[in-house]
Amino acid sequence: MAGSGFVHGAGYAFAALRLVRKDTVIRRRCLSIGLLYLLMWLLAIAAAVTFGGDLIARILGAPGEAWWAEALWWLGRVVLWIGWLLAVVLAMAALASPLLSPWLTGLAGLVTSRVTGQAGPHESVARVLVESLRDAGRAAVLAVVELSGAAAWSFGGWLLGMAVPPVGAVIGVGLGGAWSATFKALTAMSFGLDNRHVRLLDQFALVRGRLTTMLGLGLPVQLLMWLPLTLPIAVVAGELAVIELVDAGAVPALPDRRDPAR
Repeated sequence: MAGSGFVHGAGYAFAALRLVRKDTVIRRRCLSIGLLYLLMWLLAIAAAVTFGGDLIARILGAPGEAWWAEALWWLGRVVLWIGWLLAVVLAMAALASPLLSPWLTGLAGLVTSRVTGQAGPHESVARVLVESLRDAGRAAVLAVVELSGAAAWSFGGWLLGMAVPPVGAVIGVGLGGAWSATFKALTAMSFGLDNRHVRLLDQFALVRGRLTTMLGLGLPVQLLMWLPLTLPIAVVAGELAVIELVDAGAVPALPDRRDPAR
């Protein structure tokens, strides 16, 4: 049933919270990645504040002499600052997975090791470098697909809303949010799927076959990914979902660490 699939998907997030609380090793790894992401946030906001003032001053120019002109100038300054900082926040949310992909991929492998006892694949310097680039590229593709789809649903809802406002609102907000949540779930799972050499097209196929479960996982994962310190917990939840898919035979197991060729 669709409802049971949704609840089952949401259950991965709660299971991840319990695992992080119980397992000290996973908790420490999540904390270290969360602090690294928080540092990236702080640096991005500091850069935005540093360069945003000059950029906004060039756009607005000097305020007019009349009181209403100065009032409009200040209003425009506030609006531009809000828009600028919002753009930075959205950019950091979109870039989180590509920027952190080497650490998040390692976290996914650690979760599998701690939960199942299976060691990860053979690791060498060359392998880590190649797979880090591949993971970053895959994460960037997922981010582009997610943002493009959500924007398309929102724009379609806006167009339809001009004729039938209630229907347009449902499509723009509801379906656009569902699209974004579903791809957030896939993003959380993709680090573990990459460890198992699942191609990106096959990852999309997993989404199509489990839409309600992915949506159930994606809604809490979406919330976790907005906060730097909780983003790693979203990946833990995604890896727990991948482990269950491995047990069901839908996804291959991790390559044997003893086999460097894999």
